[in-house]
Amino acid sequence: MIDEMTRKLLKLPDQMAAMIGKTYAVQGDDFELSDDEVLLRIRDILESIDPEIIERNKNRKRIQRWD
Repeated sequence: MIDEMTRKLLKLPDQMAAMIGKTYAVQGDDFELSDDEVLLRIRDILESIDPEIIERNKNRKRIQRWD
């Protein structure tokens, strides 16, 4: 059986994509969520998975790209 953290991590990309899909960057003037709202929601999801993740990473000097 998948543990709770793994289940949350597996859902994370779809949750983020659903929120980002409602922003100005994707929908233009028909956006449903502001950038600030999406960032706050993503922050909340990340902190629900690992309460210390943002604090632990907030001073990183370099942000890695996936490409």
